[in-house]
Amino acid sequence: MPMLKIGQRLNTREGTMVQVERFLAAGGQGEVYEVTSAGRHYALKWYFYPTTAEQTTQLEEMKNAFSLEGPFSQAPPDSRFLWPITMVNDPRNRTFGYLMPLLPREYQGLERLVLGKMRPVPNFYILCTAAIQLAQSFKTYTHGDCVTKISISAVPLSTQRMGMLSFVTATMFATTKRLETSYSSSLPPQS
Repeated sequence: MPMLKIGQRLNTREGTMVQVERFLAAGGQGEVYEVTSAGRHYALKWYFYPTTAEQTTQLEEMKNAFSLEGPFSQAPPDSRFLWPITMVNDPRNRTFGYLMPLLPREYQGLERLVLGKMRPVPNFYILCTAAIQLAQSFKTYTHGDCVTKISISAVPLSTQRMGMLSFVTATMFATTKRLETSYSSSLPPQS
């Protein structure tokens, strides 16, 4: 049973009202809904209520990512990321969600390709384009961002638009952290 009800109204941290229109999907961290605000359609990622200390910590890390110094207050590392727009508050203050652009309907998760369920089946050109775009997106490592979780369902592929549009951001970036440590300090001395 979905956590949010169709027609339910929630507020962003800025006080803008969003209304739940339909349930889209569920995963390990939460659920995704289509919502409307001021006549525009968005996706709302809504996190499950934490039941363990580890889940509570992960939820707090995600909330911190939305702070003024957090990574989601900055531009996305690549234009193909579906980057969070703003936080959405839980009236009971047990969890939260965030708005992001709504993925066009022709996009399918990469897991459908891997399982042989993607229709229409992408041609070789689209597969090569998607593979190149996927490899290019990992340039975020060179900018100091740390990818802490990668989900194959977070890589949408379109067979109509010549490859992959984007990464679904916070599913892939459980939290985006700047790498502060130097790897050279953990290497054995050279002889």
